Amino acid sequence: MAANTRSSSTTTTTSTTTMKRFWRRTDVRRPWWPWGLLPLLGLLFLYLFGALVTAPAIEAEVRQGVYTTLENAGASAERLTADGQAVTGRIGADGPDEVLLEALAGSTICATWAGELECPLEVDLERAHVESVAAEAAISPAAAVAHEVAIPDEEVAELVESAVLNDPQAAREACNEALRDALSGTRVQFRTASADIDSTSEALLQRLAVVANECPGNLTIEGHTDGQGDADMNQMLSQARANSVRDALAGLGVDSARMRAVGYGESRPVADNTTAEGRATNRRIAISVDANE
Repeated sequence: MAANTRSSSTTTTTSTTTMKRFWRRTDVRRPWWPWGLLPLLGLLFLYLFGALVTAPAIEAEVRQGVYTTLENAGASAERLTADGQAVTGRIGADGPDEVLLEALAGSTICATWAGELECPLEVDLERAHVESVAAEAAISPAAAVAHEVAIPDEEVAELVESAVLNDPQAAREACNEALRDALSGTRVQFRTASADIDSTSEALLQRLAVVANECPGNLTIEGHTDGQGDADMNQMLSQARANSVRDALAGLGVDSARMRAVGYGESRPVADNTTAEGRATNRRIAISVDANE
């Protein structure tokens, strides 16, 4: 009997189980307060440091710079305050013209992160009024009003009258000649770097007022400077000086409606600016009758 052979096969099944593990934090997160305030506190610190330390130091430096600039220009400054980009204060009753001083103070140099640069300043200066000083100082528009107008010069009157009868052009030429003669060998004197007329020019102004009153038509008062210094500053100074002469003549009886003041700065020299004598000649006031009259 044949033996029956049973063959059997064994099947093995393998299963894979994936297990996920989770970690649980046992520590507690810090709350937002107060750590979230740290950036804000940092900004507040920077603001307070700038407002209480840096800004006052800068303002003090600017104030000292403006004070030094004014002092070098011959002005006595007081009560100067610097606030942001503005400087205000008071200057003495005498000294340079306010407009000139404000321009000078505005050119003060400040130290910046980019180096030393001109400060972007707005300057407002008020002149102190002291009656005793004003009375003894140079002739100003207010002081000039108090002066008596000199008696008209008969020779000038006759010269102009005869020219008017013959030819208006001749009248202008006669007046211009008389004005040039009055200014020949002398000139209106001003305080250094100032538009204040020196008291030594009182007699000259009275003479000019006499001639101007005898002349027909309108008058142009020209202010000129030498070539030293900044051209813009010279322009401002020449205009301020021409204005002072116009106002002084008005105070001496010349109709202000007949006069106009023009500043030419250093643009019209009549002498060599490289010599002291030439510069002195270029610093002048010229008065003429308008040609269109």
